[in-house]
Amino acid sequence: MLHAHLGQGAVCRSVERGPIGNGQETWFLHLSGPDGSPASADEVQRRLVLRRTAPAGPLEWTSRTAEATVMRAAAAAGVPVPEVHLVETDPEVLGAPFMLMDFVPGVPLVRTPRAQREQLSADLMTHLAALHRAGLADPDERDAAEATRAEISRWRRRAVGNAVPPPPLVEGLLSWAHAAVPAALAEVPAVQLWGDAGAHNALGEAGEVTGLLDWELAHFGHPLEDLAAAIWMEGDHGVPQRALVEAYEAAAEHSVDPEVLRFFLALTCVTRSIMILAGAAAFATGRSNAPNLAGLGLDLPAQTLGRAAELAGWGTVEDRSAEIGSAESAAADPTTEAQTGVGPRPSGAEIDEGVARFLRDDVLPMIDDGRTRRGLKTAAALLETAAVRAHHEPAVQSRRTMAEAGLRATLRDRGLTGDLGEIAARVESEDVLADLRPAVRRFLLDDLALDRALLGPLRRLYE
Repeated sequence: MLHAHLGQGAVCRSVERGPIGNGQETWFLHLSGPDGSPASADEVQRRLVLRRTAPAGPLEWTSRTAEATVMRAAAAAGVPVPEVHLVETDPEVLGAPFMLMDFVPGVPLVRTPRAQREQLSADLMTHLAALHRAGLADPDERDAAEATRAEISRWRRRAVGNAVPPPPLVEGLLSWAHAAVPAALAEVPAVQLWGDAGAHNALGEAGEVTGLLDWELAHFGHPLEDLAAAIWMEGDHGVPQRALVEAYEAAAEHSVDPEVLRFFLALTCVTRSIMILAGAAAFATGRSNAPNLAGLGLDLPAQTLGRAAELAGWGTVEDRSAEIGSAESAAADPTTEAQTGVGPRPSGAEIDEGVARFLRDDVLPMIDDGRTRRGLKTAAALLETAAVRAHHEPAVQSRRTMAEAGLRATLRDRGLTGDLGEIAARVESEDVLADLRPAVRRFLLDDLALDRALLGPLRRLYE
């Protein structure tokens, strides 16, 4: 394969797995000199990156062919992306489709010292604005409103087609977004978007951005959708939103409409939740054993869907953690075998807690590999979360059942029965049902608050 695309002298001397990434697999290939003879480390002349579709990953549905096509177009427009050498769609070659591209030097922006982050992020915004001005027009010649609604519909299909159904809040928020697309978007043409813009997918070196990576979510739409994705990635602990907006405005030479940006920030929170829920479904159905997919699949939607609802004007999610506490705060179940003289037996929750302590305190210090360490930390947090849920979920479920019964009674009076997600979508999209929105939204946010309260150990892990 290497000979066919890179010449007869191309010889792969070593392969190593990239240390990060949840969407696709990344492998680094080290090639020898042009004569194919053995080479020492300092004689290795070239490094390539093999990007393979991750089986059971949260973005398994994306196409390497489509990704490579967009990258080549972006490169031709002057955007700093790796050169793609080949795309292989036959899964028999390496078990899944993949593409081979140049290695780009640099450090992920999320790992650069804080003092350098703002300058690198400003440079990233310059490249993002350049992409949006590059003239890579939508072949369907849609305006940004049409393209945005089409993208929302695609995310809805992905959500409802997931092996594990999404929370009803997802369908409600998607329906809200479809109806709330800002009118201003109809006045501008759709342009090529990166789709997953942000410091997590950019490399930097010597104070400059050297490469924009991971284009599997590229599509056509409004430029502020990309800006919103970059802001979402920074969260509460990265470069401030205002700094990113100002850098983008300077590069794009026009101001950012705050209401349009607010809409796309809400939409980004929903789409990222759907994406990670797909990974959690792979874990739940046994297609993947990666703890990080399960951890993120529980924690990220619980946090970002609440932010989406707040940005959409639905209200805030209350902090209910004080009602839950820790596993230790629950009354212990006095399951004993005193009559046999064996003494107390550990409950399932206590076993989970004990194994979590063993992984964290005894196993983790002996592990050097970064990927394995991250997996062990997540596994321990998942076990601790399972213990909290074992202690408290019965009481939480009782509250949910009572609250849902009250809501269902109101809905039945209007002829609404069945799946709550479908009902939430109808309530958001049909004006005749607008008077039900406050009650449905409040129930969904209260339900999310209880979910959050049960995820304390995971929340601490990902903070």
